[in-house]
Amino acid sequence: TSGAQTLFPRTIAAFDTRKLYPTVTQYSLTIEKQLPGSTVLSVSYVGNSARHLDQTPNINQAQPNAAVAAGTVNVNTVRPYKGYAAINYDVRSASASYNSVQVDARRRFKNGFLFEAAYTYSRSLGSQVGQNQFVNEKGPTAYDRPQSFTINYVYDLPFFRGGHSFAAYTLGGWEVSGVS
Repeated sequence: TSGAQTLFPRTIAAFDTRKLYPTVTQYSLTIEKQLPGSTVLSVSYVGNSARHLDQTPNINQAQPNAAVAAGTVNVNTVRPYKGYAAINYDVRSASASYNSVQVDARRRFKNGFLFEAAYTYSRSLGSQVGQNQFVNEKGPTAYDRPQSFTINYVYDLPFFRGGHSFAAYTLGGWEVSGVS
């Protein structure tokens, strides 16, 4: 319970005694194909699932009440367990999953040029306490990005290549690169 200096009602911390351990399972399958022009195409299925994740709902949270919202009734009079403020129950009942299809085409560095394009179609879902502290709600997680497209490239500039002149030493060897 809360310290001796805390005024009524007291806050309690409780925990689930089942001793469930969080588990994460990761899985993937990739198929690659060599294409003409020093290019490789990869198609992957990547996923993971997590179970028994930790969460701490307040099981003494008052249900929505117009009188409490208006300030005409003290919230402590409508809590499920009277005489206590928050009862924070540490339980491992949340879960999450991620599934994606990833397509990647990359051209190896050849003739001073490298290029890669990657596309991911994915879904990240979680199940945790929501509006009702006794019921897990399922929905997209905060880091759910259903679609992602990325390109990167490196190009060696052809100016002043080779040689032992002053221009080759000072102006040669530059490249342009980027990630978008």
